[in-house]
Amino acid sequence: MNGYVDFHSRVLPNADVENMEEELDRCVDILKILHKAKIKTVVATPYFNSVDSNVPKFLAEREEAMAKLNEKIKGMSLPRIIPGAEVLFTTSLLDIDTTKLCVGNTNYIMLSLPYQEYSDMVIETLQKLIISKNLCPIIAHIEKYYPEFYTMEQLEKISQLGVIMQLSCDAMINRTTRKAALELLSKNVVQIIGSNDITKQNVHRTALETAMDVLNKDVSSYAAIDVLQKDLRDIHIADFKAGANEAISPSPQYADAIRIMRYHLPLGKYKQIKNNAGMIISNANIKDIMC
Repeated sequence: MNGYVDFHSRVLPNADVENMEEELDRCVDILKILHKAKIKTVVATPYFNSVDSNVPKFLAEREEAMAKLNEKIKGMSLPRIIPGAEVLFTTSLLDIDTTKLCVGNTNYIMLSLPYQEYSDMVIETLQKLIISKNLCPIIAHIEKYYPEFYTMEQLEKISQLGVIMQLSCDAMINRTTRKAALELLSKNVVQIIGSNDITKQNVHRTALETAMDVLNKDVSSYAAIDVLQKDLRDIHIADFKAGANEAISPSPQYADAIRIMRYHLPLGKYKQIKNNAGMIISNANIKDIMC
């Protein structure tokens, strides 16, 4: 399969906006950015909270949003959109049908942990999701929970269940979170690095566009869950546009991010991350998604 998968994107239009046409244009802009990066498949991951909503209502809203966007991009050469969700982790997930919350036709489900201190309930619920519901949990943006809510030992305990954990590239670029990000990488807690949402502003460069520098130059070719890639050597971040005609140049933080990966991680771990690009979605699973 030629092309890459963006595994975590807020690409669907928000139903609550006043001007839906402008919202759809925003979504198209994001898809154009992804297309420039040779991404062929985008997993739309709107947020789902089983406490405030229910699965049928969520699925109906997601289907309506996808229909509007697909109509807008009809005839355009843009990535294909696959339904998914970012699901708030609660024990109520054990009592609902989570099939349609997974990524396409796979059993991978992206979970967002609550911003609370660790409890044994987390382990117990994850075990039940894996065993009784045959799910493959993916914990999104794990850096948001460490060290404020979870200790390293607690994250290691979760990881030992076979749960996949994703670290945001922004956490490595940001100097205030860099130390914690390196700890997570070096302790083998995190298997994947990547950007979360690709967003775009009219004038100013966003933090995630900065992260795309790293993804396109080096890091994401090592491992990414939100943008699964095998090789982006031929992509140039300067091709992306901010506003009408303003080219985006590589961030000065790019060199720091590369230095972190190459010189601050043990060589073995560095190589492991480098070889993780295809570990989440195998070719077989990509075919399942594309069905």
